[in-house]
Amino acid sequence: MIKKLTWSEPILNNLPQKISKDIIISSSVDITTNELEADKPIILFEKRDGAYIGKKSLLRHKNVVRYIKQYALRNVHDNNQYCIDGRFFTRFLTDCANTQHNIPLDDNDLAKIRLGTNFLHYSCVKPFIELKPTMAKDIDLFFAGTTIYGDENSISGKLITLHRQNLVKILSDLSHKYKVIVQSCRNFPKSEYIKIIARSKVVISPWGWGEACYRDYESLLSCCVVIKPKTDFIISVPDIWNEDYFTFCSPDWSDIETAIQRALELSRNKDILFARRNLLLKYSTKDFVSSLIGELCSY
Repeated sequence: MIKKLTWSEPILNNLPQKISKDIIISSSVDITTNELEADKPIILFEKRDGAYIGKKSLLRHKNVVRYIKQYALRNVHDNNQYCIDGRFFTRFLTDCANTQHNIPLDDNDLAKIRLGTNFLHYSCVKPFIELKPTMAKDIDLFFAGTTIYGDENSISGKLITLHRQNLVKILSDLSHKYKVIVQSCRNFPKSEYIKIIARSKVVISPWGWGEACYRDYESLLSCCVVIKPKTDFIISVPDIWNEDYFTFCSPDWSDIETAIQRALELSRNKDILFARRNLLLKYSTKDFVSSLIGELCSY
């Protein structure tokens, strides 16, 4: 049985035609108590920006056989580490104590985690897949994104807000040294946004509600160098979370000027930038996505 999966565009568009009647496929937010106790194998898809497991009690359920993530922690045992509000990367932004009850996961639980589709596979990235990037770029540094997260009760929201607002201040202060475009929102018309990324040598991509975001893929597909807080603790399909694809810096931006210098130098290397783009193109095809989802839904 497949529940109505209105929450995940890549899965909706690529579900296999034949699914065993003996399994239940659902999102982690839509599964019901009756379905959990129906004594059928359950495959859950968790649409979550972050790599940390959002619903540990579901992962531990005896009938759940697979728990599909867009992004996962490279070391699965890190899911037993403390964090703020269920976001693993917040441990790198503060020394505050954990604010989420920690449900321990054993090896049997962790073995259920699988990687599925992610931001690369959404239709909003398609214009960047179809882009014909060039090396004729006249903008040194670019960032556009939300800088206010959560409400007054959200500790992680406050941390992410500070993380991003500090970046905006630093980039604004560097505008006398580099050609910088910074916008504390992302309300550009889509066509203008695509043009600005295409003209950018370096794009800065901070953490948001999760470690990864659309911007990472948009920028790499546009042959930009992407500076990002060190994020090699996550994994996805494809696995790009290493220095072969990103120029990493400290989450507090203390070494960002060094990262900018490295990134600007790398921005002249056409071979590396196009190799990164071509790798993403390989994993973005409908055939690949359909094959991946078909494999995940087979049990």
